[in-house]
Amino acid sequence: MVSSMTGFAIKTTTLVLRPDQQSHISMSIKTLNSRFFEMTCKLPPSLSSLETTIMMYLKKRLMRGNIFVTIHMSDPFAITGTITPSFSTARGYFHALTSLKKELALSDQPITLDQLLRFSNIINVCETEIDKKSEKEIMDLIAELTQELLADRLREGKSLYVDLVQRISVIEDVVEKIAQRSQAIIEEQKKKIHLLSMTKQQEQPDINLPMLDAKMNVLYIALDKMDIHEEIIRIKSHLKNLCTILDDTQEEEKGKRIDFTLQELGREINTITAKCADSEMSTHAINIKVEVEKAREQAQNIV
Repeated sequence: MVSSMTGFAIKTTTLVLRPDQQSHISMSIKTLNSRFFEMTCKLPPSLSSLETTIMMYLKKRLMRGNIFVTIHMSDPFAITGTITPSFSTARGYFHALTSLKKELALSDQPITLDQLLRFSNIINVCETEIDKKSEKEIMDLIAELTQELLADRLREGKSLYVDLVQRISVIEDVVEKIAQRSQAIIEEQKKKIHLLSMTKQQEQPDINLPMLDAKMNVLYIALDKMDIHEEIIRIKSHLKNLCTILDDTQEEEKGKRIDFTLQELGREINTITAKCADSEMSTHAINIKVEVEKAREQAQNIV
């Protein structure tokens, strides 16, 4: 099973705080691809104490990705304590305004409550912790939302799985073509060496033996460089490993392993490209590079 890092889920519920008070809650989780687990929370002030609990829960379930959690309450101040005036602060503002009026000889109009309320900290809202019952209801909603998100990730993951399997199949076909072409080139090179060897054995007086030996040495060196048997074996091993990772039902976090394996596959293709001077093999190698890069783009979005 392959799980994507991209997903979205949203839920709404009604939180009953007291028999005479309730608040509608809308909650959403959106995830995007990321190398690590990163979370951004937008919570009402009364629920800010739950941020760490939510983060620990989601990190365990979602493992990797850029996570955006948003909780909106119809009454964001529903979970609060008492609301009281700050008499000392109001008194200080009143005396300050009175002094300003006297010093600047302003009109002798009375200072009103509306004027005082324009200043900050006149009213104190005493925050209180969310009760255990409400906290459980919110975390239960987070759990339900997470399950929907994981299901959405799996649906996206199926598409990624199909695409990667198809690309692996294409690469396997092209690798076989490279192996066949490589064998044909090696056989051609061996024939050239054999002809030179036969010519040398004839011992004709007009044969320049030093020059003949030099040509044979050049052909032997070229033949040695043409040998890509080890690279082909390693590529097939990497492709088999990719299929094993994709079909592994026990491991949930596969993205990094797939990406690392594709990197190793790319290195083997680069080696083949450097070794082969044949245009047909170069074309095949380029085609594999294209498929590997496309596969790596897809792997970036796998958990």
